[in-house]
Amino acid sequence: MNGSCVIVIPFVSMNEYLLQCLKECQALDYPQFHIILLPDQPVSLPPEFLHDNISIIVTGDLTIAAKRNIAIRHFSGADYFALIDSDAYPDVNWLKNGVAYLANHPDVWAVGGPNITPPDEPLLQRVVGNAQQTFLVSGPLHFAKKLSASRDCSSLHSCNLILSRHAFDTLGGFDETLFTGEDRNLCDRIRETGKRIYFHRDVIVYHHNRSLWIPFLLQRITYGHGSVAIGKRQFNRFNVALYLPLGWLGLFLALFVYEMCSAGSMLASMIFAFINLAVAAVMAAQACISIREIPLTLAAILLCYLGTTIGQILALVGIEPNLKRFYSNRPAGVIPLVVRQQKGPAGEPPS
Repeated sequence: MNGSCVIVIPFVSMNEYLLQCLKECQALDYPQFHIILLPDQPVSLPPEFLHDNISIIVTGDLTIAAKRNIAIRHFSGADYFALIDSDAYPDVNWLKNGVAYLANHPDVWAVGGPNITPPDEPLLQRVVGNAQQTFLVSGPLHFAKKLSASRDCSSLHSCNLILSRHAFDTLGGFDETLFTGEDRNLCDRIRETGKRIYFHRDVIVYHHNRSLWIPFLLQRITYGHGSVAIGKRQFNRFNVALYLPLGWLGLFLALFVYEMCSAGSMLASMIFAFINLAVAAVMAAQACISIREIPLTLAAILLCYLGTTIGQILALVGIEPNLKRFYSNRPAGVIPLVVRQQKGPAGEPPS
C-alpha cells in the first residue's frame, strides 16, 4: 500500500551535505512524495533541483522541532511524514519499506531504521561513527547506528523517522521548546499512548558524523545540555542512560574525594578508572574494522563523556551556550547562501 508522503528537511544554510540529501531523495523508489526544505533564510537551489515536488518554507531562527511542526501542519493532506537530517541521505528503498510497515501495522506509530556511517566517510568522521555504535556513547539506541536486527524499541532518532498523519495529529507534534531530544520526547509520548515504535533494518539512512575533535565535542556538549531538559520532562527507565556520563564522573569524584579525606593511596579510584578505560577500549575495538581506528575510536568515546558531562553541568547551573552554533554539521566546502525571491506571504512555499 502506498500513500502520499512529505519528506521534511530542516537546515540552517545551503551546503554540500544538503545537496547530496536532495539528490538521493529524488532517486527514491516511491511513487508519490514531496520534499519540503526549511532554512533559516531564503536560499537558491541549483537548477537541477527546481522541481514541482520540492518546496521551501523560510522559517527564521527556530528549533528543529518547530521547523518540523511547521512543515507537517502545512501539508495537512499527506498520509505520512518522513524526517531526515540535512547531513544525511536515504537508501533508495527508505520510504517504500518504512511506509509499507506503517500501513500494515496500525499499532505502530513510528518506524525508522539504521542511521549509519556513509561508506566513503573520512577517518576522523568514521571513528566517531564507530564510537556511536557502542553502548557507552549511544546507550540503549546503539543498535540504531549499525545494521542490526529489526525490533520494537523505546525510541528512534529523528534523522530517520517516519510517522503517519494520525500519529502526529494525536500527539500534537514535537515539543518546540527542546533544542535537541525532541525525537526522544515524541517517542516517550508514543509509548504513553500504548502504541509501538519499530526499528526496521531495511529503512536505512546514511548519516555523516561530526569530525573528531572539536566538532564532535561541541555536538556532545549540545546533547548533554539537552538531555537535562528531556529528563526533567519525562524521567523514566528509558532515559536513565542519558545521565551515564555524569553518573560516571560523580562516582569517580566521590571515590577520589573519599580517598583524599581518608589519606588513602588512591588505589581504588585508579582501579575504577582503569576498569572503565579497559571496557571502553574493548568496545572501541569491537566497533572498528581496522587496528588503526581503535585508538581514535577510544578517544571519541572519552571525548563523548567529556562533552556530555560539560553540557549537563552547564544546563544544571543554568548556563546556555550558543547551542545552534555548536550543533551545526557542515562539510568543509560550504556553498554560499544565495537569496531567491519568494512568492506569496512569508512562510509560504514558493510557487
